[in-house]
Amino acid sequence: MQLLISNFEMISGQLIEFLSGKGWWYESPSADYQLALKKVDINEDSDFYYFFSHAEEGVEFSSRHGRLFQIGWHLINTSYLEDSASLCKALNLPDTWLSLDGFEGEGGFFYDKQSGGVSYFAFSKKRMEFAGFSEFLEYFFEIPYNH
Repeated sequence: MQLLISNFEMISGQLIEFLSGKGWWYESPSADYQLALKKVDINEDSDFYYFFSHAEEGVEFSSRHGRLFQIGWHLINTSYLEDSASLCKALNLPDTWLSLDGFEGEGGFFYDKQSGGVSYFAFSKKRMEFAGFSEFLEYFFEIPYNH
């Protein structure tokens, strides 16, 4: 599955409205999360940076598509970077990729810091790709695509 939309296109108002309705969106970004994301070379203009510095539902977000780490929290409070690097190495992924979840059921979502895209990798399944992080979030939270 690959939909063609540009990378870093901004998180949709529908997604922000959905997150706000759940109490998961904060107008003021978390300075701690911003600093943690900068330390791992996340582009400050990216949807990834914007989302993870404004949205929080605890340590992870859940949907019927799985669980998505709150990356800012995990960078600060866990061995996330080491765990993600180890998982990427096992899957032969470049070091520009970050794991977005716990790879439960031998599959998981990964973010490519260079392209801004998200892909699903599994040991026994085909790969699913999203052209941008915003597109992935709309899929994950089942927000209708209306751009």
